[in-house]
Amino acid sequence: METLSISELREIATTGCVAQRFRQFEGREVDVNNFNAAHIAATLEEYARIQECPLQLGICLEDREPFVQHAAGNNDIQTLWIYNDNAQSTTTMGHYSGMKAKTNR
Repeated sequence: METLSISELREIATTGCVAQRFRQFEGREVDVNNFNAAHIAATLEEYARIQECPLQLGICLEDREPFVQHAAGNNDIQTLWIYNDNAQSTTTMGHYSGMKAKTNR
C-alpha cells in the first residue's frame, strides 16, 4: 500500500466523490481545517478503494462508547481506529488523534 502525503490525502478529502458526498449530506462545501467523523470515514473509504485495501473507520470518543463508521461492501475489512477528545464547544473544535496497539513490555 502506497503512503500518501498530507496534501494528497487532503486532495482526496476535498475533491471528487468525497466532496460530492459531503455537499450532498452536509449541504455545504468541505471545511479543510475541521473534518467531522463522516467526512474522515468517507476519505478513508476512498483512499482504501484507490489502494485496493478494504478499510473502515473506528472512533473512540472521550466519555462515549467507541463506534465504527461502516464501509460499504467487503466483509474482510480492517478497522483504522482514531481518538477524539470530544472537546467541541462554541469556541473549540474536538481534536482527532491516531491510535496504536498497546504493546506488552
